[in-house]
Amino acid sequence: MASGVRLRVGSLNVLYESYYQRFCKVGRVPLDTRSKMFLRWLPMAFESHDVLAFQEWPYGGEQAYWSNAVWTAAEKAGWALVWMDSAQWDGLLVAVDTSKWHVAGYEFRPFTPATGHPGTKHRGRVVLRHVATGVSVGMINAHVPWAPQMQQSMYNVSELFELVDPALTPHWFAVGDWNVEAPTASAEADAFYRACFPEGWVDATAASSSTTCMHESEMKIDYVAHGPSLCAEGVSVHPVRPVGNVQHSQTPPDPLQWFSDHSLVSATLIIPAA
Repeated sequence: MASGVRLRVGSLNVLYESYYQRFCKVGRVPLDTRSKMFLRWLPMAFESHDVLAFQEWPYGGEQAYWSNAVWTAAEKAGWALVWMDSAQWDGLLVAVDTSKWHVAGYEFRPFTPATGHPGTKHRGRVVLRHVATGVSVGMINAHVPWAPQMQQSMYNVSELFELVDPALTPHWFAVGDWNVEAPTASAEADAFYRACFPEGWVDATAASSSTTCMHESEMKIDYVAHGPSLCAEGVSVHPVRPVGNVQHSQTPPDPLQWFSDHSLVSATLIIPAA
């Protein structure tokens, strides 16, 4: 077992509410129900993670109803919330267990017009400092724009790594819904990672099963990746309902039991202690 400071991270696209209606072919979920189904799941996630990263976070307008409910639950659990939004939907959120990690700084940026519609998809970084040891690590949370061509998708992914800044900390990892599936063939996969990732970075979730049933088929588009100074163990994919994700064309289950077509992707990252 590798030695160092351990950080258990989880990443989940929570599925913006209007997508739930469109993909699942059901009417709008009442706001109190939307809060209940997330808050029922959140304490379990708090217990098993140090940091949680969310994409498609509903932030503005009436969606603030359940964001405020989550804020209250996080405060009671001793977690800090870092909001990363400039729109009423598709925001980013990072939740941090403050008994273990301190938020030392954060920044977020939209992807550039060359990679998608400006202002609709975002990337953000949070610098964390371990309470007990003072060790720091940088985290990037990103919802990468979808693109019809693989070449454009790879460029989009590479852009999120612009937030890596060795002057802030030498240790970095990145998570999120990156809207592209890495090839499975060895040679093609190597070319994909060379094009997308900085040198020495590793896709900790490369061997994971599918993470979403988007577009009527199972795909692996949610990632945990880390820089060369870190290593990962205990990588897992947890459906947010017991029997896995539901295809969009199927009759949806009780909305209190399911709120996303993505799974929670988790990993334990080991950061050098010195």
